[in-house]
Amino acid sequence: MTTGQDRWEDDRRAPLLPKGSVAARAASWLTARTAEVYLVGGHIRDWLLGRDSHDADFVVPEESLLLARGLADHLKGHFVPLDRTRGIARVVCYEGPQAIYVDVTLLQGETLAEDLRRRDFTVNAIAHRMGEEETRLIDPHGGREDVSRRLIRTVTPSAFADDPLRLLRAVRLAAELEFTIESQTEALLREQASLIALPAVERIRYELVKVLRTPAAPQWARFLVEACLLARIVPQLEPHFGPSMKVFERTHRLITGLRGGEPGLAGLEAVAPFAEELLGHLSQPTNEERCREDVLRMAALLCPLPPDEVRRALLELRFSGYEARSAEIITAHCGEVYQLLGQEMSRGLAYRFFHDAEDAGVESLLLAVAWESESQKRARLVEGAGQLLEAYFRCYEEVISPLPLLDGHTVMRELNLQPGPQVGELLAALREAQALGQVQTREEALSFVRRLPVERL
Repeated sequence: MTTGQDRWEDDRRAPLLPKGSVAARAASWLTARTAEVYLVGGHIRDWLLGRDSHDADFVVPEESLLLARGLADHLKGHFVPLDRTRGIARVVCYEGPQAIYVDVTLLQGETLAEDLRRRDFTVNAIAHRMGEEETRLIDPHGGREDVSRRLIRTVTPSAFADDPLRLLRAVRLAAELEFTIESQTEALLREQASLIALPAVERIRYELVKVLRTPAAPQWARFLVEACLLARIVPQLEPHFGPSMKVFERTHRLITGLRGGEPGLAGLEAVAPFAEELLGHLSQPTNEERCREDVLRMAALLCPLPPDEVRRALLELRFSGYEARSAEIITAHCGEVYQLLGQEMSRGLAYRFFHDAEDAGVESLLLAVAWESESQKRARLVEGAGQLLEAYFRCYEEVISPLPLLDGHTVMRELNLQPGPQVGELLAALREAQALGQVQTREEALSFVRRLPVERL
């Protein structure tokens, strides 16, 4: 096991902080203003792995918040205090479109050795003192060896008790890095799983979403079940873990197939032509941290629950109201796809489906395809989904959301109506007539709304 300070000798390895990078400029500015500056944690771990890192975590012995604020001004970034009590702040900058996070943290304890001992996992408990010409790694807990062995191992037996979120973070790091959780660490994790109820829900949601995004997400979702973590995060799902895991895995495989990865889109030929459009749709952000794909994955995980319980579960996990409502619609309307199979596909059917499912209709189709495991029914679902996706992605303005030919003021003026629900009903009927191709011009629209009240009497 490697201990103490060791020079890392490998001429093929890229510089620890690439010259001119945000992290290098931050290190230079900090070392000019305080006696000790240490680069610690994930950046060094990723450097050892040869992975790109968009984060840099610096430890200083004093005035961390003031230094972070000054650094933000120097880098023309944003200063974000994360924990004033512990002296932790973040500077958010950009290299092109890529966000770079530079954390400045007050030394925890009286020495660096004590600071590293308080950290979560050995692979994150490696440091380098900035300002030295040579790259010397301070690695008292054998983190470098664990990186090479691809192991997640706690620094101390009290790591999970000190911060119970580490229970979920261990899973997230193993999933993202394609590591294994070391056996004693895994045993400790399972033993102390009940502690996951203690951290703030927002922190739990952050880690859970990241686990579910990873290439091996189904494997680690099942680990969350087996380790009794998911039952404490979403207790209402516990009786349904069997179907939940199956649908989540098929949804994951479908998304992976859209990206061109294994196992591909075998059996999904009617959906395959829309892969690019589907991926673009799923990548649309739902907030600063998440996108539609994250909501679809959560809906797949929770799909055995009634739709209103799906919405409630996401709200309890502090997803946004929009995200919770979208997940509710996804799970509610994926069942409607089965009802559509017995009908002849038409413009009106496509319009009504997407009108009712709003902007979550695409996700409803994908979840329906993932939900069905019986081959013949699945084939019919895929064919129907392909026809609906054709209408959505190739004929959107003609079929799904026709540009309005009339507005409410025109309808009220032409029919001598007062503001009220009848105006909205007339406009909705007109939009559907446009979607069906029955009305194509302003004159036809005027004739349509003039006739409609009479026909409805």
